[in-house]
Amino acid sequence: MAEYSTSFFKEIKTRGGWAEGGWTSKNRLGDPAFPLAKHTPQLQAADLFAFLSYRYAKARYADDSWGRVPPDALLQACLTNMRSQQDHEYETKQSIESKLEQARTKIPGWDNR
Repeated sequence: MAEYSTSFFKEIKTRGGWAEGGWTSKNRLGDPAFPLAKHTPQLQAADLFAFLSYRYAKARYADDSWGRVPPDALLQACLTNMRSQQDHEYETKQSIESKLEQARTKIPGWDNR
């Protein structure tokens, strides 16, 4: 996988972008790195949390049960063990709708409505 990723990344940096004029900021890209998982525990934790949150949101969406189904035990443990409320926001359907309305008020037409 690392070989494919490195090759693909090199192609992106060499070709530029998908737009006709190329990707003007491609020179800002660094080089890919593949550290061992034991050297990146924070990244492992973030990946796990993202996966658990995605799985939970997908299940709630499929069941149309926004706000009625509690998170599974592992996701609940992650949420319970956060250091502060500002570490991340766990959104509900109502909070997302509220933020979208605030954005529409501040920047009319940003979502083509």
